[in-house]
Amino acid sequence: MRKTYREKKSPEYWNSRWNQIPVDAPAEGHNRYPLLYANMVVPGCDGEVLELGCGPGRLLRYYHAKGTRIVGVDNVAAVITKLQACDPQLRVIHADACRLPFESGRFTTVLCFGVYHSLEDQDDVAVAISETFRVLRPGGRLCAEFRSDSLHNRMIDYYKGHGKHATEFHKWNYRRQEGRAMLRQAGFLIESEYAALNMPLLYHVPFLRHPSQRRSGEHSARISGYRLRAWLQALHSVGLRFLPGVLANEYVFVCRKPGEIAQAL
Repeated sequence: MRKTYREKKSPEYWNSRWNQIPVDAPAEGHNRYPLLYANMVVPGCDGEVLELGCGPGRLLRYYHAKGTRIVGVDNVAAVITKLQACDPQLRVIHADACRLPFESGRFTTVLCFGVYHSLEDQDDVAVAISETFRVLRPGGRLCAEFRSDSLHNRMIDYYKGHGKHATEFHKWNYRRQEGRAMLRQAGFLIESEYAALNMPLLYHVPFLRHPSQRRSGEHSARISGYRLRAWLQALHSVGLRFLPGVLANEYVFVCRKPGEIAQAL
């Protein structure tokens, strides 16, 4: 695993970031990260869904609009306040992934994008994964993402200057086998895993973006998923399959907690 850095401490960075953007509209882009992967575990589940690290709410609001019983958790109080103000019917809680305020076995499904690799202490990463395991019902499923230690991410980190002069923790970058091992250590059975791409490196060149996103800001692109021109998108799909250590910037795992799933309450 590889650690990268930035100029601001994590609480300061995330408070500043989420204060600068409005609440997300419901997610779009069913064939793109993260909705593509979330839809592998949420549709058809007969209990509550937990989203760890819900941020401004693109997935939370998407599933809430569809009538899913979903609870969002984030450790940045400002974003929880924004979501509550936007829609008081959203169930959102300010909480730490290492100390979840829920009884054991409450949720049928957990979504976790952008959380585990953002915890600086590796012991905290293990605790957070164990907490996820605890709040899942036997037979419940987890869709979890880890930032990958790929050539793509090394280039992004260099492009953004992380690690040159910055000294504050930014994120961990994991090899696929490292993410797999941490989930198994917590007790999860891994059903499937994917090399995924969130924002491609080439997205920084506006001419190479899909025409619909040529003038998009980061906020609007987050909602629909980052898109390149069709031929570049096709090349990336092939590359992710055969060269994941080069192109992937995320590894996504679909896991199950052992046991028979309990009847929904």
